[in-house]
Amino acid sequence: MLEITWTGTDGSTWDLMSGAIALRSAEIQGFGMPTTADTIRTTALNHGQTLQSWRLDPRPVFLPLVFQDNATYDVEGLQRDFWHSMQVGEYGTLTVTDGNGYNRSLECRFVDDGNLSYSFDPYAPVLPTKGFGVNLIADNPFWQGEVQSVEFGLGTEGTATFFGNGSGATPFYIVKSAGGTDATLTNIGDLPAWITWTITAPMTSFDLEVDGHHVTGAIPLTTGETLTIETSPLQQIAYKQDGTRVTRLLTDADFAPLPASGLPVPIGIDIVGTGTVTATFRPQFMRAF
Repeated sequence: MLEITWTGTDGSTWDLMSGAIALRSAEIQGFGMPTTADTIRTTALNHGQTLQSWRLDPRPVFLPLVFQDNATYDVEGLQRDFWHSMQVGEYGTLTVTDGNGYNRSLECRFVDDGNLSYSFDPYAPVLPTKGFGVNLIADNPFWQGEVQSVEFGLGTEGTATFFGNGSGATPFYIVKSAGGTDATLTNIGDLPAWITWTITAPMTSFDLEVDGHHVTGAIPLTTGETLTIETSPLQQIAYKQDGTRVTRLLTDADFAPLPASGLPVPIGIDIVGTGTVTATFRPQFMRAF
């Protein structure tokens, strides 16, 4: 059985399946496939049309709700708290949890209450069924899966005498601290996912590869420092833990998403240093379940 909750703009959480203010069984909208806006081209030389590009419109959400018996006349309590969870211009979160415990969530903002009517006594709703509807809008139309974060512990330290073993010369050592791995990541979402990379010190250079695309740089990190690389087209930047931007120091910035194949995708991680590398991404879905 699905669980559906609303986490309001004030941080409160409401059980919309069996709580004091709950969903009715019909007319729920915004949980299925989204609406697309297509750019097409037609020509007299060909039949039909050609799809040039597509995008998704903002997702309208409609929640048909009902005040349960203990909430119907509690205007100063439950009802006031519920409406306080829907501040205009701010975002709350709808979360759907399936029978296996997996979550998908959608950030929404309040649009209207469907012109909910009261009698001259606000403690007595006009509708005998006590039903009403709330309209929300998701400016980002995708349902978001749970954050996926994988840490790779890399690097080995060793010393070797520069002049070779048994040399009578003064010992001079080359210290090598380098690590690398070939691994895979799987994106179970419906769309490609953009990775956020976090590298911890110590490290002097790195090469991060996703599906054949490389992001590289020589940005030294000392103890206590971290480097974060955001690859999303909305904000492709690299910065240290204090907020200092170092994007210009990237030698290769071939940003690429993790394909939405549902299959393991090869990634490559090479660093000079003994720090760790963490890959974080969030699958995106067309539907709530």
